Amino acid sequence: MAPVRHTGTQGTGKMILKYGSRKVLIRHPATFDAAIAEARKEFKIKLFDKLDLRVNMADLEPNSTEGNVDISPRSWELLLDCGHTPVVEVRVRGLNIEVDQRDSVARVKRESAASTARKTPSSPMSSLRTAVSTSSPLDADRKFRISVYIKGTTTHVLVKRTTKVSRIIESVTQTMGLCPGDFKVTWNGYRPRSDDRIMDLDPPMEDGDELIAMGVQLGGKPVICLMPPQGQTLSASVQLSLVPEWSFSAIYPVAPVSAKGNTSPEAVTWDVDVRSDGTLFDKRTASDVAYLYWEATTNALRPRSPPLDDAVESFNPGYAVLTHSNAVLLDIADVPSYIDKALDAMTLHTEARTSFITYWLPAMLKHKHIALRFLPQSVYEPAAPMRVTPTPDIVTRVFMLFRGVDAEDVDEWRVHASKSAPETWKDVVGIDEVKARDTSLFRALEWGGMEVKN
Repeated sequence: MAPVRHTGTQGTGKMILKYGSRKVLIRHPATFDAAIAEARKEFKIKLFDKLDLRVNMADLEPNSTEGNVDISPRSWELLLDCGHTPVVEVRVRGLNIEVDQRDSVARVKRESAASTARKTPSSPMSSLRTAVSTSSPLDADRKFRISVYIKGTTTHVLVKRTTKVSRIIESVTQTMGLCPGDFKVTWNGYRPRSDDRIMDLDPPMEDGDELIAMGVQLGGKPVICLMPPQGQTLSASVQLSLVPEWSFSAIYPVAPVSAKGNTSPEAVTWDVDVRSDGTLFDKRTASDVAYLYWEATTNALRPRSPPLDDAVESFNPGYAVLTHSNAVLLDIADVPSYIDKALDAMTLHTEARTSFITYWLPAMLKHKHIALRFLPQSVYEPAAPMRVTPTPDIVTRVFMLFRGVDAEDVDEWRVHASKSAPETWKDVVGIDEVKARDTSLFRALEWGGMEVKN
């Protein structure tokens, strides 16, 4: 009997795709190309990365001792009717990841020639070090150990001077079942380019050095509203600064960002006329706006050491924390009404509450259970200092943190998480409700949030 040929994109059986430590059960792709496409989709692998698929021969022939073998497009049909669920390993061509169980060192072996694209060194010393390393083939081939800090874990990696930084991050995230595109990397206070090799960095990395890779998180839609005393108008200046752990990614009305170096904060200033109805006229752009808008993404900086006094809380945007003691657990169906009641208690008007919820709801709907909290203003303020001139009679700053809670963790959260009613957050945040609702005062209101992914 002639073999049955499958012409669609999916077969009738099941298959397990394995990439690094992550495994995904899928419907058996009918063709090799369909399997490649499925792997890219499931594991977010870049289109320009060439992929190989491998299978253990024991999945096809129970008595085989051949071990893992590459699958060719023409041999794909052999997996379609093997009688059980095969495990197919996905590998990025040219990058072989091997974990040495004796010392838990992830070994990165380049199987193809390194790219010749290089960044021009930015200092005489780096020029000298690069010249020495590139002039000596033996030195370029020498392996040495560096470390990569990611998601609270340090992984040691063996590299060559010709190894690309992007490949190092891909190797580590692959072994952890993570997506490399979700992380920012820094070395010596700056972000390497995607094609930088170890010897292109300034200064080049040496044995024992460390790369920092932190998850990219978004401080989403913080907006600043100014409300003058009823029936009055005024001119105001608003200056907003950020600590180095995050950087502006969007600003409206558009304004220049002053960057003072790796250790100094970014800052932006708006000069506006505040009308009696709370709308603003931005003098720089001659724009009429309802509020001032900004967003920021977190930077790859290693978390600061916690304060010696455990009672003193601090907010690091790149390493925000939600715990049983400071957050509530909610079923997703209860989240919108809970947030609405909390924001109402914190004096946000109807339009602000609606905008807040609809901005974050799509991200929240990806989860069945949510942990959330609102930061005390005294904790949030140092991460994003704001100065308004003339000084408002009352400043209210509301910033929410949330994250999805995995199904296996829900029971523990239900037992230990806070049972705070939505109205109690006004006391946690530190809202002066009487002043915040007093229309005879000059009031400033900011609201925003962040999904915690680390």
